[in-house]
Amino acid sequence: MSAASTILIVGGELVAGERCASLLADEGYKLAFVAIGPEVPSRAREVRPDVILLEASEGGFDLCAGLRSEPLLSEVPILMAVPADDAKARSRGLAAGADDFVSLPLQADELLPRLRLCARLGVLLRQANERLSALPASGDARLHETLRRRMVELTTLNEISMVITSVLDLSETLGIIAEHAHWLLDAAAASVVLYDRQRGDLWFGAASGEGAEFIRGKRLKMGQGIVNWVIEHGEPLMVADVAQDPRFFDGWDQEMGFTTHSILCVPLRAKGEVTGAIEAVNKAGGPFAEEDLALLTALAGSAAIAIENARLYGRAQQEIAERTRVEEELRRLNRELEAIVAERTRSLQAERDRTQAILEAVGEAVIVTDLEGRIQYLNPAALALTGYSLEEALGQTPPSWQPEALAADAGSQGVAPGTVQVRRIELVSRRKDGSLYDALTTIAPLFDADAGEQPIGYVSVQRDITPIKEAERLKDQFISNVSHELRTPLSVITLVSGNLDLLYDRLSDEQRRKMVRDIRQHAQVLEDLVGDVLELSRVESGRLSMDRGPVDLARLVREEVEEQAPLAQKKAHILRAIADQPLNVTGNEDQLRQVIRNLVNNAIKYTPEGGQITCECALLAEGVAPDLWPGSLDLPAGQWAALRVADTGVGIGAEDVPRVFERFYRVKSQGQVPGTGLGLAIAKELVEAHGGRIALASAVGEGSVFAVYLPWEEE
Repeated sequence: MSAASTILIVGGELVAGERCASLLADEGYKLAFVAIGPEVPSRAREVRPDVILLEASEGGFDLCAGLRSEPLLSEVPILMAVPADDAKARSRGLAAGADDFVSLPLQADELLPRLRLCARLGVLLRQANERLSALPASGDARLHETLRRRMVELTTLNEISMVITSVLDLSETLGIIAEHAHWLLDAAAASVVLYDRQRGDLWFGAASGEGAEFIRGKRLKMGQGIVNWVIEHGEPLMVADVAQDPRFFDGWDQEMGFTTHSILCVPLRAKGEVTGAIEAVNKAGGPFAEEDLALLTALAGSAAIAIENARLYGRAQQEIAERTRVEEELRRLNRELEAIVAERTRSLQAERDRTQAILEAVGEAVIVTDLEGRIQYLNPAALALTGYSLEEALGQTPPSWQPEALAADAGSQGVAPGTVQVRRIELVSRRKDGSLYDALTTIAPLFDADAGEQPIGYVSVQRDITPIKEAERLKDQFISNVSHELRTPLSVITLVSGNLDLLYDRLSDEQRRKMVRDIRQHAQVLEDLVGDVLELSRVESGRLSMDRGPVDLARLVREEVEEQAPLAQKKAHILRAIADQPLNVTGNEDQLRQVIRNLVNNAIKYTPEGGQITCECALLAEGVAPDLWPGSLDLPAGQWAALRVADTGVGIGAEDVPRVFERFYRVKSQGQVPGTGLGLAIAKELVEAHGGRIALASAVGEGSVFAVYLPWEEE
């Protein structure tokens, strides 16, 4: 590189001044910058650059072609920056007159070598022109042109040789050879062909110019084409008109729609053998000449050396990679052997850790004891179930956990002591705090692998079935309640209807009407009871209607209060609704009606005569009094449509409040009030199905407040 070399950088967004300046800061070039536009030629004539770095774009291709038509700039090397792997852009750049290419985004390791080559070539061209200009003006113009072109060709060959012999990647080497042969000979296309001895055919390793994408990578059978003849005979061949040469293979021309007129082909020799050829087709100015043959032969000499070097380097890299692979394989085998030894060393520990991890992850309580019943191990589920800590339990023999009692039980059932027997029984055990729990227990003996069939301890697995037992109790209670509630109105209906039948003629009209009203009243009780049971069945089976739509909660409250008003009047209740403003929610109207009906009906049933019941709707806001709206402090952030049903009834004790929404549950002190204990449970299920919440605040003798919260929908 010459310190006097001037680089004109013609850039858009991708080739910017700051980026190039930072990459070339330490290279000693004189840098000039200009944006892509009509002022580029004048700027180039002003600075007289040795190299033009030009960004590939629609405007960049046009500029490249225009610069080639400028008398003072036509021979300045143009290095075009194109997107990586964009073969179409490279092809357009070559057609526009670009000399070489560098990939975008710009990287120093690629840009600097290519820029250095172009700069050297530009300086030599400038010096050659200066020398030619110094020749006497009276000299032969043809001589001047011949000398000038000869000098350019020689200097270019020198530069090409330096480039290709410095590249060690075979693919890149072939590409550079093809591109420079194409440019040097002013041909329509050029390609590098290698003889593949292993496959016995020819491989077009690189191509440049027209049809390059089609030709690159193609294979040609031996015996086909002029290039085959050159490789087989080891001699160059120059054909002025391929139509007159029977050796020409025209198959690819027909596929591409390309017409080959002339061909120049020279062999590539390495170590005394022909390894391939360089082929150029269709010289722009007519048939190829002897000077073209000399140029391509000179290029082939350097190319053959470069190809051989690249191949040797590739084989060396493969050998290094193979050695590396073998070494890595040996290291891997060594690691595997070490791993096997280590695995065998810690196998017992790993097995114990695995077993412990499984035991600690299972949800059932696992207790391991010795033959005397002393506890050896408890998993976390056992500690949580019993309430003991690990330190308190280890080595102890709590009576309710002792497996010898189970062994005695087995013996009492005719199982010989010491016999391998897995027992499954239900036990009532006591926790540390004294509370009892039902446990389904499986107990089995543990054996030592070296002790034969003699057990060394026991393992018991306990599953807490208290909720199941409680559910069975509640179910039995429910069946009892339902049976009782069914039997009472049925007995009344049977008795009254029987009396009506037997005494019909003796009864007055008023007496008959009263008996019919009694029958209808108790039939309604039966209908309500059956309805609750069926509704619970739908809830449990997931068969609730999922139809949803806009619903005015305030309207439903007003309508249900009006519907329940006659029932409240019978007990002299003051029943009122505070629900004047619309309060929109999204839901199922029938299900929401049932929630309101259940809450109002409950309030009427459990409020003594003369009491007061208030149904209030509101859009819940921050700062609302939690004593008026129970459960409001636990609501997620947002706006909620709220309904509260407050009564002055008998109230509910603190011990019963947490359970009133349980299915089948009824407060014992209110057992004289008819009902199944399903109304509140159904209301809770329906509210939660709407994404809402239900809460209760109550005190014995003061009354209750039930609050329902549903997501509010803005109109």
